[in-house]
Amino acid sequence: KTSLPICDIVFLAVPTPWNGSELDCSAVEDAIANCTSKLIVIRSATSPGFADAMAKKESAFVVDAFHDVLTGKLYPEFQKRGILK
Repeated sequence: KTSLPICDIVFLAVPTPWNGSELDCSAVEDAIANCTSKLIVIRSATSPGFADAMAKKESAFVVDAFHDVLTGKLYPEFQKRGILK
């Protein structure tokens, strides 16, 4: 088990192999569980709703770089946290 360094924002890009019927997102779940950042952006392929489920499970704001950018969720959060002005 490896702990990620403390930082303001983490971009996660880990393998999510297709097992024939669905994506195996266990590597993403493990990375999020070991992350101390309060803002996590998932760059890996996941199913819609996965980031929201992880945000409820963990005490972090978790967004999906693809799905949430399309819905306009990411930029306002970056502004709120002072990452973007």
